[in-house]
Amino acid sequence: MNVLTQSEKHRQCGNGYYRSVTPGLSPLLQKSRLEQAKQCYTDALKCSSTTEEAASANKNLAMTSWKLASLGQEQKDLRSQIVFFHKDALKYFSRALRFGNDAHIGQSWSESLVQKMHQSLQECLDFVNNQTNMSDEKTDILSMACQLIPAGEFKANISILYVEHLIGKAIDLFQDRKCLSILYDCHQPLEEAKRYGRSNKDILSEVGVMSEEVTMLTAVAEARQALETGDSLKKKILTTEEDLNIDMVWEVLDWYKKAILLTREKNLELEAIAMCRMGIIYDSMLKLKSKARPYFK
Repeated sequence: MNVLTQSEKHRQCGNGYYRSVTPGLSPLLQKSRLEQAKQCYTDALKCSSTTEEAASANKNLAMTSWKLASLGQEQKDLRSQIVFFHKDALKYFSRALRFGNDAHIGQSWSESLVQKMHQSLQECLDFVNNQTNMSDEKTDILSMACQLIPAGEFKANISILYVEHLIGKAIDLFQDRKCLSILYDCHQPLEEAKRYGRSNKDILSEVGVMSEEVTMLTAVAEARQALETGDSLKKKILTTEEDLNIDMVWEVLDWYKKAILLTREKNLELEAIAMCRMGIIYDSMLKLKSKARPYFK
């Protein structure tokens, strides 16, 4: 007769609570039993003595967290709670896969788990997409998914989805300095998408288009900041400097030149604005009309 380990005993106890959750029970009772199951699986994980036990406990924790998230959606629980349980499920699925691979449980077990992980993530994304003002939560979920989804084409597709979301956020905040930080965050997931989607022409094509868009938007955003910096220095020269500070004037020109280089063949309007401002500096501050004329022209 096989003697159950402590971890197995806790898992069996958790399974009893988990299986007792049926649609006929009140929502509060369903939630209470799922939380009890989760506590049993947490205890099972703590006393796991093998990687296989750790894999099973993590899988059970993932499934319970996912069910708690789904139950919350049905009962319209707090949105933050639903997202919390979905993120918890994603975390436990990832750990279960890692321990399962170490324990060599088998390919069918891993494939089944990956499929459930995908379904849980899609359910979470569907939820936040149908809510208002949850853009930051979606950012966190996609960022987390990019880190935790195992290698493969699905990871590439999630990375593309993440970049698409970041580009949208950057465009919404284009007048804000946060825009550049968001655009810089696009580079790693683009590399991940290229790496894990290298055998899929459609993925590589999409990565190429997005890379060009990120490059263009970054250049324009950096040019805007260069213009703002030049304008700020120019204002300082005119309002706080008693005598014309030539070194500061040249620094202003350098910022406007940077804006021109960044926007060349990318944004004609910004390039023209930067050229006009350089012309004004040469004309009104340095009194070099011959230098100013080509920029005005």
